[in-house]
Amino acid sequence: MIYLLFLITSYLENKISSQKEEERFFFHLLQFLPFFKTLKTDEGYKKHWIKNKLYYMVKFALSQFVNFTGIKMTSNYQWKKILFYFKRF
Repeated sequence: MIYLLFLITSYLENKISSQKEEERFFFHLLQFLPFFKTLKTDEGYKKHWIKNKLYYMVKFALSQFVNFTGIKMTSNYQWKKILFYFKRF
């Protein structure tokens, strides 16, 4: 028996259209996945079942993600840009 580990990309396929901007979005999504694993249930996220599907309500300070990734934020523009990506999630 062979088990395959993969990322279901049907959601992402619908979202990726403009090359450069979408590559950044995808990159931030890939950065977010290991960050999400570091959040503790009681402080970072809550699980919700809606119509037999599991959803996560995630709450964290944007600075936590920035510190986790090691991104150097030197301008207000950079903060606004990364906030834009999270609003798209």
